Amino acid sequence: MPNTSGSTSGLAFYAGGSYPAKYNGALFFADYSRKCVWVMLAGASGVPDRAKLEAFAQNAAAPVDLLTGPGGDLFYVDHTGGTIHRIRYGGHGPEIELTASPTHGTVPLTVSFDGSGSRDPDGTPLSFTWDLDGDGSFGDATIAKPSYTYGVAGTYLARLKVTDAEGLSNAASLVISAGSTPPVAVIDSPPPTLKWQVGQVVAFSGDATDAEQGTLGASALTWSLIMNHCSTPTSCHQHPIQEFQRISGGTFVAPDHEYPSYLTLSLAATDAGDLRSLVTRRLDPQTVPVALQSSQRASRWDSARLP
Repeated sequence: MPNTSGSTSGLAFYAGGSYPAKYNGALFFADYSRKCVWVMLAGASGVPDRAKLEAFAQNAAAPVDLLTGPGGDLFYVDHTGGTIHRIRYGGHGPEIELTASPTHGTVPLTVSFDGSGSRDPDGTPLSFTWDLDGDGSFGDATIAKPSYTYGVAGTYLARLKVTDAEGLSNAASLVISAGSTPPVAVIDSPPPTLKWQVGQVVAFSGDATDAEQGTLGASALTWSLIMNHCSTPTSCHQHPIQEFQRISGGTFVAPDHEYPSYLTLSLAATDAGDLRSLVTRRLDPQTVPVALQSSQRASRWDSARLP
């Protein structure tokens, strides 16, 4: 499990039930950031022991709230998909892979969905049910790769629920923007031919237009400046330098860095429908040829033999 920031989003003490006896008296807690559920087993005193912390359920679907059901199984609410999940001991819920193409465009918009990449870690068969029209109810399709046509402009939350043969299920969702297209961002300056020097003040400017909204204001624009340091021509790592928000232009001071390196200036534009486009410009430094000349003076050491 990756070592990222955690956020406790639900707690439940376990008093016994369908899980093995080692979980009696344990504290379960949901971690929204890591999308998992942890368990702190009871120690010799009968209360949860911090030294007995274990991962219990991984790949959970944005868990918030955590409750123990009448039979002893844990239940949690999926904050993103709006569904309730049940964790049954001894099995693993399906792992969902959901794609759609296109996810935006003019109406009528026909979208092809694909959940066929989903799998069950336990190897049992999967069943599919979709909420394609965004009304909150599944059942619009029951195949792995359906299509749907959106005739009315709007933003729709399409959801897929996958259930394995043991009755364990997970859900995933994505946003479809019918009647909307992403904006087009343009970097007006500096030109790609610019060769910068360390300490040079570089001016930048740009704009964005949207088919539905027209010209976007500066509040829709975000700039980022990144230094790319390369060990070889094809192997580079990045150092974020600065970010500029809600402006159409400004200046930055070209930083010093070990060569070979170059800057990338990016402009992101976001429209009212939360569709986003990104344009990036590479800016190379001005280099100066350096010639080195060395000279070597011969030296002689004479020794005399004493009588």
